Amino acid sequence: MNKKILLIAGHGGTDSGAVGNNRKEAIEVRSIAYSLYEKLKNEIEIEYYNPSVKHNSTKDYAKYKGYNVIEIHLNSAGSIATGTEVLIKKGYKPDSLDTALLHTLGKYFRNRGFKYRDDLYSMNTFGSLGITYRLIEICFINNINDLNVLDKNYNSIINDLSSTIKPYGIKKVTTNTTVNTPVTTNYYPKVNQNNKSIVDALRSIGVDCSFTNRLKIASKNGFVNYTGSAEQNIRMLNLLKNGKLKK
Repeated sequence: MNKKILLIAGHGGTDSGAVGNNRKEAIEVRSIAYSLYEKLKNEIEIEYYNPSVKHNSTKDYAKYKGYNVIEIHLNSAGSIATGTEVLIKKGYKPDSLDTALLHTLGKYFRNRGFKYRDDLYSMNTFGSLGITYRLIEICFINNINDLNVLDKNYNSIINDLSSTIKPYGIKKVTTNTTVNTPVTTNYYPKVNQNNKSIVDALRSIGVDCSFTNRLKIASKNGFVNYTGSAEQNIRMLNLLKNGKLKK
């Protein structure tokens, strides 16, 4: 049975998650989760959930009954550890979505299989509520080879994961039948996919990267209450990388 999808970006707030190769897990997974959300939001019923460091209560999680939950993380261990894995609650069997996600990621990273846990707060809470949940460890943040694969194939990985998730979601129904006159929209040119900072990315194409100008750009692109937060800047950077940041 198809369900609404909930994407959770792991860690957040003052919790950076794992750190490796001068990168922080919380920032990286927000980029991935939001990219997936942007890719799927017009096609299926999907929500993007960006938690703070504080765990949410059972009451907060209960509103997601009937959803398929996917929490996104990057792994960390010894520098030679490599690969991708899907974590599910101990005592449960992988379902078809679990298997499909692992297969998709296994095309890019070493397939470490399924791991069964009973010590993770969100996993246990969702499980107690009867909500289907899995945690995917995309790759190892402290393995430079894994990160190189992620960076080099970022768009392909997002596209493949989106294609994997889409059949399990509820198709979004469009009710607007109004015919609008086409409007020409101008976009900033795409920037290199390896850019990690919106400031550096804007500077690379000769655009004023000051907060004042970014505030103007944010307004034109539908940002509400732009403050220059990490999440907002990642969202703006992803739009710029894909040539979708409006002038």
